[in-house]
Amino acid sequence: ADAAADQEDQEQAALLVIFQPVGDDERAHRDHRADREVDLAGDDDQRLTERHDADQRRRERHLLEVGDKLVLLDCGLFQGHRAASHRKNQELPVSVEHIDAVVLSHAHIDHSGRLPYLTRNGYAGKIWSTPATRDLCALMLADSAHIQKKDAEHLKKHHRGFIEPLYDQNDVDRTLELMHTVPYGKSFQVVPGVEVTFLDAGHI
Repeated sequence: ADAAADQEDQEQAALLVIFQPVGDDERAHRDHRADREVDLAGDDDQRLTERHDADQRRRERHLLEVGDKLVLLDCGLFQGHRAASHRKNQELPVSVEHIDAVVLSHAHIDHSGRLPYLTRNGYAGKIWSTPATRDLCALMLADSAHIQKKDAEHLKKHHRGFIEPLYDQNDVDRTLELMHTVPYGKSFQVVPGVEVTFLDAGHI
């Protein structure tokens, strides 16, 4: 049964790797450090890069490469110790200019929470979601920006250093402007060669 499940997984996906954020000395956006590679559908032109943090308070984000196109699947906020989480949340998987589109699965902060940071750093492409996900993001991302602002003010007031918010309400507003909504069950093209259909997974 396990062997059959493994075979099914290999038939349904491209290349799975754990990646490290791209640093200044890593010029090629394809240079990801791989822990595990699985051929998906036998297509060398398709690669899925998956990231989970070792800590259980994880942030979700995946990169799908199809030919010369890159699609970011989710861009979540790491939640943990203030300094450590701020440092990790500043790490982007690739340079913003390499991202051709974003697909957001749902509004939970560990999946959506860094989209305004992506926008703040220059992303101006489409962010695809369901209408309900966009509506929830309007509330949750605004709340996230507000919490970061108040936290920074608290630290400054009590002379405990200063951690600049990752983004503010202006970044949230810009992010919402970039969001394009598609209802459940309706297929749409994200980039050439990538078609998406949102389904109800019962998670939120």
